Amino acid sequence: RESLVEELGETRHAKEKLPLFEAKVKELTEERREMELEIIGLREDIAEVKELYRAQLNLLLEEKATQKENLSNGEAIAVSDGDGKTNPAGVVESADSAVDSDM
Repeated sequence: RESLVEELGETRHAKEKLPLFEAKVKELTEERREMELEIIGLREDIAEVKELYRAQLNLLLEEKATQKENLSNGEAIAVSDGDGKTNPAGVVESADSAVDSDM
């Protein structure tokens, strides 16, 4: 009889805590769902930035290849100052100075 009374007390205590645990599970599940959405967004951002850098690198490589091709043909080229404008004072006269200015 004593063990049944003790077991009944434990059961009542557990029953009182059950809604608290259910609420906590619901809260944590929602938090996990939000974090998953944030991770998905961050992965998309990473992919965008990666593609942007890849495109910029390809453009720079194409420009460099064009400059080297022009130098090998004996043509003088203007050096870009990085903002898309040609620097008129930066005309390169030889292949050696073009290589030195890139480093």
